[in-house]
Amino acid sequence: MTVCHQHACALLDRCQHCAAPIAFHRNEAFHLHCHECGRSLIHEAAEAISDHEYQTRLALQQTMLAALNDGKLVIANEVVSSQHFFLGASVLLRAVKKRLRVDQRNPHKQPLCFACPTGQIEMLGLDGRARQCTVLAQFLDDWPRNFLKLAVVIGLTQRTFE
Repeated sequence: MTVCHQHACALLDRCQHCAAPIAFHRNEAFHLHCHECGRSLIHEAAEAISDHEYQTRLALQQTMLAALNDGKLVIANEVVSSQHFFLGASVLLRAVKKRLRVDQRNPHKQPLCFACPTGQIEMLGLDGRARQCTVLAQFLDDWPRNFLKLAVVIGLTQRTFE
């Protein structure tokens, strides 16, 4: 989850006053206050994102939620179990990061859309997860044609996945 579909904005994952992670499980009855400094989170401004970025994040978020709810999703007219989808997405994103780390000697070859943060996706902040989701959305758009085109641009080969 990286955007709010009701308010059409990016979500917060840290208190903007003290930078503590927002931890709803540490608040009684989901009070909207920071568990560290006590400051209200109600009127905090989320990161401004373009309408295109919002729509891209929302579409992938809805796809992922549908996969979780239904246990499957359809990609290029093929039914894929949600387990295989999420495993494949994780492997693909790791391969992209691995390839881009190798290619840092030639930064001019990297399209800006592939700015993948380092670290495991589960440990990333909201912004890092959003960037990973944007990369994944680029691969899934018009699958497998877009995947093959983007793989050529960044030099993904079978060896990258080893």
